[in-house]
Amino acid sequence: MKYLFIFYLLLGFTSLYAQSYDNPESVDYDSDSQRYFVSNSSQGQILSYDALNDELEIFASGVGSGPHGLEVVGEELFACSGSYLKAYNLITKEQTVIVNLGATFANGITHKGNNIFISDFVGKDIYRYNKVSGNFNIYIENLPKTPNGIFYDEIQDRLLVVCWGNNAPVYEINMTDSSYSIITNTNLGNCDGITMDNNGDFYVSAWSNNAISKFNSDFSGGSTIVVSNMSNPADIYYNRATDTLAIPNSGNNTVVFVDFSPSFASYICVDKGCVELSGDDGDYSTLEDCEFACLTTKIKEKESSSSLIFPNPVTNGESITINQTESVSLYTLQGKKIYEKKMYGNFSLKLPQLDKGFYLIKINQEITKIIIK
Repeated sequence: MKYLFIFYLLLGFTSLYAQSYDNPESVDYDSDSQRYFVSNSSQGQILSYDALNDELEIFASGVGSGPHGLEVVGEELFACSGSYLKAYNLITKEQTVIVNLGATFANGITHKGNNIFISDFVGKDIYRYNKVSGNFNIYIENLPKTPNGIFYDEIQDRLLVVCWGNNAPVYEINMTDSSYSIITNTNLGNCDGITMDNNGDFYVSAWSNNAISKFNSDFSGGSTIVVSNMSNPADIYYNRATDTLAIPNSGNNTVVFVDFSPSFASYICVDKGCVELSGDDGDYSTLEDCEFACLTTKIKEKESSSSLIFPNPVTNGESITINQTESVSLYTLQGKKIYEKKMYGNFSLKLPQLDKGFYLIKINQEITKIIIK
């Protein structure tokens, strides 16, 4: 892990930047425009940040109370604002939704398809809003603990909710019947945000230790602090495209971006040449070794490799069955690892939502292509 950059915009720096952070509460990302959105709660604003050009500007002003949680859904950016759920078109910035949920303090937000889920920090409820019909209801009423950050885990098809208070639990919500249970009791206090990386592991921000803690995918084995010395870290966001964790610090008006991408590379030889992989999953440590192997050995995908996967092509959201495997890694054709899972025996695997196209899948030590349609 290394700090990619720490982006401090203090109020006194207005001569350098037109905008600055004032109680940032939530971060989300629009992959199409490659920009982050930050709720600027003390100013009633939503800011947009272009990390490539280091440019911060107002996306929406006069939002109202807060705003707090932010969530990009399709072509809209949804925001929690007091008792209201609001949305803005990502291109025109026009307000497209304003609905009074009846919540006391709409705070965390996530979505599955067209359904948007919002935590009510004071009412201890979870609301569900459908962006197509405009209908909403209380999805879960009166949780025992105060819900804060909420996240939809598309791999396990579940909602995860972190809580405020001492020894805050993490709730797991079954999407089939909306039943809930405590998946783990933490030793953390005042947990604010939760997000997931490419490996299906989770990151939780907490005010009690001003740090970000990492949990594995099934929340066994406790947690490990991966980022410390934060200041009231709020609703965090993990950018899976760049392996970057965005942390809004409401205590000192900063947003910190932490790079979790591997700092080394390795190579594999496929039918069209060498592909660079992030990390040490490749068969060769140098490009020269890989190219030599590719030149001296006729490389082609083995029939046994392709037969390990069914179906192939696979439709986004469907499960694939993989036989006789211990580990599975998924890469883009450029060698960027986007998913990893360690398993044993025959099993079905639901891949995360991906763009349509070709990918490389490594099953144990064999590599083949998989098509997402």
